[in-house]
Amino acid sequence: MENEPKCNEWYKHFRHQICGKLLQWIKEKYENGNPFDNKGADFATNFAKLSSGTAQPPAAQPAPVKEEKKQEPVKPKQETPAAPKREPKTTRSDKSVDCLYYVGQTLTFEKEEVKMNLAFNLSRSENSNFVINGKIKGL
Repeated sequence: MENEPKCNEWYKHFRHQICGKLLQWIKEKYENGNPFDNKGADFATNFAKLSSGTAQPPAAQPAPVKEEKKQEPVKPKQETPAAPKREPKTTRSDKSVDCLYYVGQTLTFEKEEVKMNLAFNLSRSENSNFVINGKIKGL
């Protein structure tokens, strides 16, 4: 959820006014919010009593008044220092090609430079496209 006053206001209203009152109604109508007793009666018998209207909910007890706690002001998050940008690099060996630190770029490897015994390691790159034309051992 976005951190906007309208969204926060709606969420607080939903939680306290709608969900809170529904939970309070269920607790008043049924003991601890459970319409079926846990004293050994089976579900079908309890359900039949409820659907016929012969089941008597326990007497409603006044709910204790809770004091509302004051919320502490929200502290702004401290921004973490950005990691130093590194130069993108491609390292080739006999068995693998390593591509590191590419940001928002497209790299294309043509059939001439791609062999069946090569493995491509693509890591620490963001929003980049790697196009490999040909068959490779692994990615």
